[in-house]
Amino acid sequence: RPTAAEIMSRPARFVSPGDTVARAMSLCQRHRQSGIQVGDPTLLAGVVSREDLDKAIAHGLENPPVKAAMGPGHVTCTADTPLPIVQRLLITAPAGRVPVLDDGRVVGVVSRVDVLRALGEPAEPAEPPHELVADLLLRVPSLATVFEAVQAVSEPFEGVYLVGGAVRD
Repeated sequence: RPTAAEIMSRPARFVSPGDTVARAMSLCQRHRQSGIQVGDPTLLAGVVSREDLDKAIAHGLENPPVKAAMGPGHVTCTADTPLPIVQRLLITAPAGRVPVLDDGRVVGVVSRVDVLRALGEPAEPAEPPHELVADLLLRVPSLATVFEAVQAVSEPFEGVYLVGGAVRD
């Protein structure tokens, strides 16, 4: 029997409780996820579903903190939890996602798609992971000071962008 560690998706992605609903939705869309963990790998505050984020945005609540859109409670399992138990946990999981813990640290997430894949059911074809240009740029040491300056200047503003080259419109 497979365990949670064998079927989980990695990495577990997080937003902080103070991040906006819009940022959480953006990350869900970018990574094609049905929800996202709130907190960090060592301190899980909860899980917010994409459905809850959609409802908040539909009511014009893009800017409040994601903790306001997060449902009550969350369900977790350990890395060695067998598949049948993970299936039962998914039924009660508020966001349809079960974070997987190993020594108190979130190491992955089991979603319904992961369970279907483990059971041999056809799931949507997975796209190969694409490395984002932003992630590549963050690894360029000479740009670190530029990014720090942009971050310092952008704090009081929403939607500040660093653009290289020519910009139209």
